[in-house]
Amino acid sequence: MLKSIGHILERLLKLMILFLMFGVATATLLQVFSRYVINSPLMWTEEMARYCCLWMVMLAAGLVMDRGMHIALEYVVDRLPGPSRKIQAVLVQLLVLAFSLILINPAFEIVSRVWSTTSPALQLSMGMVYMAVPVGLSIIAVYSILGLVRTIKHGSGPATEM
Repeated sequence: MLKSIGHILERLLKLMILFLMFGVATATLLQVFSRYVINSPLMWTEEMARYCCLWMVMLAAGLVMDRGMHIALEYVVDRLPGPSRKIQAVLVQLLVLAFSLILINPAFEIVSRVWSTTSPALQLSMGMVYMAVPVGLSIIAVYSILGLVRTIKHGSGPATEM
């Protein structure tokens, strides 16, 4: 069941990341075209690209967590004996989970504080923009739990490559 939840979440995240990547590219191309070809820059494109990029990074952080692709001290880990590697993998998953869970509540507090503020060009609620952080932290926490279960149960590390 956990495996199917992971696969569903992965597909959904990949689709959302693809959409956001398209948004960043489109907004950037529109900005360049409007500024240098038409000589009348669109004011909202830079803001849209920035917000799409923020959401894209926060959503992708969970997938990167699941794949074990974050920066790591592999030199040290590769020299550990088998049982020590499993203990190290469990400790890393627990630390990431704890860090994510600790930061989720303050992130939601910040979102609630800025919800009534709007962005200058797009007139979006800044709460919607800042919501990327608690959503990303939640996804990281979910993938930490899935990785923890996978490591304890099967002794394996990250999921297979994207």
